[in-house]
Amino acid sequence: MKKLIIAFILFPLIAFSAPTPEGLFKNNSNKNFEGEGVAFNIRANFEMLVESGIIENVTNDYSNNEVRLKLVLNKNEDSYSLIQMLYFRENNKDVLVSVLGFDRYEEVLEKVKNDNSMVFYSLLPLFGFNESKYIFSFLKSKESRLKSNAELVNPNKQKLLESYYEYLEKKSENPTLVNPLISENVEEKQKINETMNSPYYITDNEFVQLTRKNNKFYWILKVDDKEIAVVEKDTMRLLTISFVTEQSGLVVLKLGKGQVYKSGYVVPSIMELISDQFKVELKIEAFSVLGSNTKKYSDRLKDYMNLLKGDKIDLESSTNELLKSGLFVY
Repeated sequence: MKKLIIAFILFPLIAFSAPTPEGLFKNNSNKNFEGEGVAFNIRANFEMLVESGIIENVTNDYSNNEVRLKLVLNKNEDSYSLIQMLYFRENNKDVLVSVLGFDRYEEVLEKVKNDNSMVFYSLLPLFGFNESKYIFSFLKSKESRLKSNAELVNPNKQKLLESYYEYLEKKSENPTLVNPLISENVEEKQKINETMNSPYYITDNEFVQLTRKNNKFYWILKVDDKEIAVVEKDTMRLLTISFVTEQSGLVVLKLGKGQVYKSGYVVPSIMELISDQFKVELKIEAFSVLGSNTKKYSDRLKDYMNLLKGDKIDLESSTNELLKSGLFVY
């Protein structure tokens, strides 16, 4: 409720201004999340993963295989749980080779082995819940001059809005309370007006630039001469992310055209990781929003673990090197 009230007050002030660096990673095409969780079905070509160097020391016996990843994310108090099912394509059949469960999303990110993997897992909460903190945290680790929304908040305005929220919450119980946005004192009234008219985020947006190309406008997140992200202005749809790794140099993530699902959500149909050394395609084949009657994390994890018992492949076998590749956690 508190966030809704503050957002309602702030909307006229920030809706038409340049976004903050973190604000670029909010997709206006997606409505506020109303379910309990989301599910993704993602398919990748194994040969591409081998050629990329992400998978090392494997035989060529399985180079034509495909990999399917099913991921189920659920909201919890201040994070997200994740269940990951990994299928290997053998004899025209998807064989379940791994089921993993993480009660908190931070546990997932602690297990990733490289930047490509970090970007992949950081984007899932963004696509599913419009949660930008994980992908922005990764980009901030690459460029420390970027500041999160929390670091840019105007403390005076935040304090005044919080006092107004407290007033709204308690005025019915205590009619003597004074509205902090109203004052008979001329100087105090002027101070309140100045604070309310001041930006909510203290930033000159030096890293966010508006550019025009082929009659379309784009927000560019750029530090010095390094382009970090490109976002379509009209839809706020993320198009590319660029980052540098020690192993592969410059890597560009390109997000394909958005697919509109029954839930009304728009999710990219494909993710491409491209460098001078490799190109990896991750196809998002399906996306769904889980309703309030969905199974709890622990029950769902137990069901999937039971499915694994009949198909489990030895983690030391060459067929399962994908689990050790570094792109997917295991």
